[in-house]
Amino acid sequence: MKKFVSTILTKTLVLALTFALCAALSLSAFAVELTGPGNTAITITTQIDPTYTVSIPAGTAVTFNTASTVLGDVELTSAKLDPDKAVTVSVSKAPLVHASATTNTIVYTVMNGLTEFSSAVFDSQGDKVTLSINIPASEWEKAPAGSYAGNLTFNVTYGAIA
Repeated sequence: MKKFVSTILTKTLVLALTFALCAALSLSAFAVELTGPGNTAITITTQIDPTYTVSIPAGTAVTFNTASTVLGDVELTSAKLDPDKAVTVSVSKAPLVHASATTNTIVYTVMNGLTEFSSAVFDSQGDKVTLSINIPASEWEKAPAGSYAGNLTFNVTYGAIA
């Protein structure tokens, strides 16, 4: 019985390898044939898909009564982009909310230098903006003691330069 099973396995393996070899050899090569003197032009093509990497800041802790805290850089760290296309990074924010008394919030702005940041367009590797979190004194004054947390959501899109 063992010899019978072994023979069947061997035959199955030989058959599978034969089909694989036939499939490999059946791939036809395409060629331009010249039947006499002359020349011909051929076309060579390739496709390079756009790729990019955007680095965004990690979370940060803001010290009490600090008007401006550096958040970090948003940077196009690597890029292979189509001509006339760019990577756009935008941000949406939620206020800092007190951990146990959720009606207490601290409103802040995300700044790029002296301008409030809403989005940036990057078209070259190495393009970057440095962001900070600004909290006015009036927000610190009205906030009761406790822990606060909020989220920044970065949205990255790729498209035509506007």
